[in-house]
Amino acid sequence: MIPKLVRELRQKRGLTLQQLADIAGFSKGLISQIETEKTAPTIPTLRKITAALGLSLGEFFFMLDHPEGELATGCIYDPAEEAENAARPVPLIAPEDCRGFFPSIIRLKPGQALDFNARRGKEFWYIIEGKVEAKIGPRKLELAKGEYLFFSTVLNYRALNPGTEPALVLRIGEGERKAG
Repeated sequence: MIPKLVRELRQKRGLTLQQLADIAGFSKGLISQIETEKTAPTIPTLRKITAALGLSLGEFFFMLDHPEGELATGCIYDPAEEAENAARPVPLIAPEDCRGFFPSIIRLKPGQALDFNARRGKEFWYIIEGKVEAKIGPRKLELAKGEYLFFSTVLNYRALNPGTEPALVLRIGEGERKAG
């Protein structure tokens, strides 16, 4: 799993084997051997490679443990109020009251998308209405009303409404807060 994720992250960042090797301080051959499972990296080597990819070792291992997110169905919302009709998160509570969590509502018109930049943290999305395509790095997941997704935000991610009806998403972010 480590070789596949190293290759996936390298390619996602648009790096060649040589570029990653140069940034991490290793030979192109060593990076190639790691990606093709001909050699297993030591922890110090993997730490340098993940740093060159813009991740901590902990974030890298989190991604190994949670490659697809976790999905389940359920119903926890009574849509008594609707969010603003805009493709942006609408905060639910004042930032000073968040205590490290950032709850918001996202309303997406059909075909509308909202992009988020990678950051250190995690997010929880609950689909209140409609359908949402969640794209986290190279992975795509289709979510429908009543489904939720929990994921690490170390890769860029996107919410897209592929349906013909508006989509409403409860979004709870945790970690470093950045605009988007």
